[in-house]
Amino acid sequence: MTRTDSAELTVTFRVCLSNAPPREWVGYRNIIGGIQRKTDVLPGEFGSDGLPYFSGELRARRDDGSGTPVFLGPFTFGPPSARFLYVSWSAVAGEAADHARAMFRRMKVPLAGIAWSAVESAASGACILEAVVPGTARDGGPACATVAPPNGWRLVPFNKVCGEA
Repeated sequence: MTRTDSAELTVTFRVCLSNAPPREWVGYRNIIGGIQRKTDVLPGEFGSDGLPYFSGELRARRDDGSGTPVFLGPFTFGPPSARFLYVSWSAVAGEAADHARAMFRRMKVPLAGIAWSAVESAASGACILEAVVPGTARDGGPACATVAPPNGWRLVPFNKVCGEA
């Protein structure tokens, strides 16, 4: 989007799901996902295909040694050389009378493999960084653990629908 100063650029990201996680699973009901920002979890949005996606902004600076981006900001977690995003899943457990939601799973989406040239392109405001990941794990529940985007991160125009080529 815009330069924050001479050393940092700001980019928009979007994490799209290639399939929908279950709404109920092994004692959990009304399952929803959100993108974690520090300790808060922001709800996702739904694309025209009905699948959820999660978006926000990241700051990035170029590592002088490697030339790769180091992502910064409240959506990033992990050490500078291995940053990732969290998609967190919450639900109502069992037959909770108070319908209180609690987080019960998280998916790590690594930011690895994004070139500095892609950050510069996304910072221009014409496109965003997008990753498409599965929403369902092998056990049938919401995706969790580290889930690298099978096709990596890519640049897509703002007006493209989530996951559209």
